[in-house]
Amino acid sequence: MSTGNYEEPGFSMEEVLREVNSKLRKILPVGVFCCGAMVELNFHNKSARVWVGGVPDVYLFREQGRKVEPFASTHLPLGVLDPSEFDPHTRDVVMRNGDRVFLWSDGIIESRNPADEMFGEERLKQVFSGTGKPDQIFQAILDQVDDFMGGSDRDDDITLVTAKMVDIEDIGMTTYESNKGSIGGPVNWTLSLALHDQSLAAFNPLPLVMNLLMEVEGLRPLGGQLYTLLAELFSNALEHGVLELDSELKTGPQGFGQYYMQREQSLAALTDGSVRLTLTHRPLAVGGELILEVTDTGAGFSYADYDDENATRDQPMAIDPSNDALQRTSAQWDYSGRGITLIRQLSDELTYLDDGRSVRAIVRWPRH
Repeated sequence: MSTGNYEEPGFSMEEVLREVNSKLRKILPVGVFCCGAMVELNFHNKSARVWVGGVPDVYLFREQGRKVEPFASTHLPLGVLDPSEFDPHTRDVVMRNGDRVFLWSDGIIESRNPADEMFGEERLKQVFSGTGKPDQIFQAILDQVDDFMGGSDRDDDITLVTAKMVDIEDIGMTTYESNKGSIGGPVNWTLSLALHDQSLAAFNPLPLVMNLLMEVEGLRPLGGQLYTLLAELFSNALEHGVLELDSELKTGPQGFGQYYMQREQSLAALTDGSVRLTLTHRPLAVGGELILEVTDTGAGFSYADYDDENATRDQPMAIDPSNDALQRTSAQWDYSGRGITLIRQLSDELTYLDDGRSVRAIVRWPRH
């Protein structure tokens, strides 16, 4: 199924959902729709965003305490609503390393044995509680469904997906290396784009900018890392500069939901403020140099408070040991300033100007 041109990074989860719904609304016959679920894992912030429309509950399995948190469907299936009525908003949740999300089609719950009994949700929950090692749960679900069905024919297909929260280093996304030294595509150029008040709420500039960057042959192997860098720079300028949101809101299990709710409310009410992105690329003797400058109209911040020592410091937080949900360390739960640490890791040079209202990050390639 084609749902639009998403080969290049830059489209948000909400934009993908909107495009899929819009396309299905156009091509599906009346009365036909697509049930689905979508989960976005953020390995930097140790969080997940969940959208469920018409499929069985998505499960979040907590490795510590071996508890299951279900996310029930709160949306209509894709292709039912007109684009103006479609709701792409997600539920946001903090995760720890080792926590897993599980998604499945109703073919698992509705599998039947020779006595025409359904496998059902209770048997599914028992798999989670009765399986010794978390890494074995995925296969245990498939095995127990097969055992339950015996020789019965399948009435429906079975789809099962799981994803595990790990450190970003474990999946290699911080490996920011390219040996490519050729200069293909545009060589010496500058792009400047300014978004004002309601344009900030209605338009995501990252796909446009990434499409241009990927025209430079030597930057293509760095696409994922450049997107992460741009996304952090832009979101910091918008959320903490223009909207003046406080990162401390993200501290705690319900913090992400409150943070993004306040973000939506602030964007909807925004009548002033802007963010300007200026990108300059120039060739070097070997490879090239990309200069990213992001400027906002906010009040600025004391960026000196986030030097290398403070940005990476990991001190235990005061916690209630009787509450499993709150047993955490600052490395997992305290996100204030972590974006700056990530930006440093992805840049050759990083400079803050104008009391923190402007930031300049430089990336040179090839990288070794």
